[in-house]
This record gives sequence, structure tokens and C-alpha cells, in this order.
Amino acid sequence: MQITPVKKKHIWLTNIARSLKETHQTGQMFVTAFALKGNKILAIGCNNYKVNHPEKKFGKYFPVKHRLWEYHSGLHAEIKCIKQLGSFRDDYHKIEIFVVRIGNGDDMAVRYSKPCKNCQRVLSEYNFKRIEFTTDNEAEIGRL
Repeated sequence: MQITPVKKKHIWLTNIARSLKETHQTGQMFVTAFALKGNKILAIGCNNYKVNHPEKKFGKYFPVKHRLWEYHSGLHAEIKCIKQLGSFRDDYHKIEIFVVRIGNGDDMAVRYSKPCKNCQRVLSEYNFKRIEFTTDNEAEIGRL
């Protein structure tokens, strides 16, 4: 994992994620994945706690173990974003993925959003140009 400085497009996408969180108040962590080609947004995926990963294509659904409890992860934003990219299949190597997690506090601060191991596996199979994610520091971006 690399850490790089934030760019204008990251700020722009983070602000879009904040707006989406306001319309999708879940009471749980809110993660958004963007698929970009240049500065054009091709797909947006938001996590969904009511739907699970499609098992055949994206791996077996599994419960996530937290240090205090076990919960079901639902459909992750990264997978939902990939599902929406169907028509761009030939261009995956030109597409960047940016994952944003917005905290539950009133400040709507960004949080660490490195994709889980299952999502990392799926993302690597698609050979995207770049995969980036927010960290707890708004001035830094993580890169796989």
C-alpha cells in the first residue's frame, strides 16, 4: 500500500460521497466506490446492508468478524460499482477506482476505506488502472 497526497479530483469525489450519504442515512458506515475514466464518472456504487454479494461471480458471502461482534457485510460499494461497469468491459485497464468512506459523525469526516480482502481479490481480477481509497487523514490517499 502506498500513501499519496490528495488531488482535486479526490476532494471532488469525496464531496459527492458526502452528498450521497446525506440522502442514504443508514446509521452504519457509508462507503462509496467511483469508477473513473479521466475525469468522467462511469459508475458509482454505495454499500448495501440488505443485499449480499452475488456468490457465483464475486465469491462466497461471509460474515465479518469485528472485535466485539459478528455482522453480515452485505453488498460492498466496490462490487456494486463493478456490476454497473458491464458495458465498459474492454476498457477496465483505463479505469480508476476510488473508494470513499464517510464517518457517522456530524463532521462527515473521511475514514479509512481500504477494500476488504474479498473486494481486493475481485478488483485485482479486473486489472483496473489504479485503485485508491481514503485514509483517516484528509490530506492523504491510499493506493493498492
